[in-house]
Amino acid sequence: MLHETLRETSAIHAVVRLLADDDAKVLRLCRRRLLEWGSAAREGLHAAESDDNPRVRVRARAVLRSLELANWTRAFAQEVA
Repeated sequence: MLHETLRETSAIHAVVRLLADDDAKVLRLCRRRLLEWGSAAREGLHAAESDDNPRVRVRARAVLRSLELANWTRAFAQEVA
């Protein structure tokens, strides 16, 4: 279990670093994967908010906002159901 968690954490950090890529296809794949990881990706994304690369900072914030919106939407749907 711990080994899997460490592997996932390493993968998350690797994908977060790829947010600096110029290729739109790479960015779409990174975004999709980070959103699939959901809350597990939050720590890596929050760390990226202070990255030296402005692209990484902006893109990490955008993914975090998408995660927040997805969580809010799920919570709202549960409230009205």
